[in-house]
Amino acid sequence: MPPEAATTTTVLSVPEISRDDFKRGQKAHSFKIIDVLPSESYAHGHIPGALSMPVPEIAALAPRLLPNLNEAIVAYCGKFT
Repeated sequence: MPPEAATTTTVLSVPEISRDDFKRGQKAHSFKIIDVLPSESYAHGHIPGALSMPVPEIAALAPRLLPNLNEAIVAYCGKFT
């Protein structure tokens, strides 16, 4: 494989939080909420206060929407009910 075709994959451990912890954090504004589903899904319904950041657009949108690299983030990709 030519060097320019080589890729590196980083696997991160992503902690999960309970629904109760999420609700407490949401009320306290302890984190940014990111909806990573397609924009059409976001338009049909999303968690109040969530930012739309579809997976294919994360690299382009994150620097503008998430400028604080130390801020906690909660991402979701399923029903918000």
